[in-house]
Amino acid sequence: VYAIGSIIAKIYHKPEDIKRHLEQYFYANSGESYAMIADILFIERKYQLSSEYIEKALQLGVHMPALEFLRAKCLFNLREYQ
Repeated sequence: VYAIGSIIAKIYHKPEDIKRHLEQYFYANSGESYAMIADILFIERKYQLSSEYIEKALQLGVHMPALEFLRAKCLFNLREYQ
């Protein structure tokens, strides 16, 4: 899935296109799926998109130390960390 995510992030440049094509490989409205998508997007340096998926995962009740750390790394790279 990570390889597919990498290809999608390189082919498509608009955030809406990346989201649409990447989400089709995951369960809809699943916190765990959103957490994995966030990780894929972080690896591809799509920090803003990754941050959006982290928030979706948190809203759906996914609370893992790794997700919180990923959130902090996104905020740091976006220069929004406080």
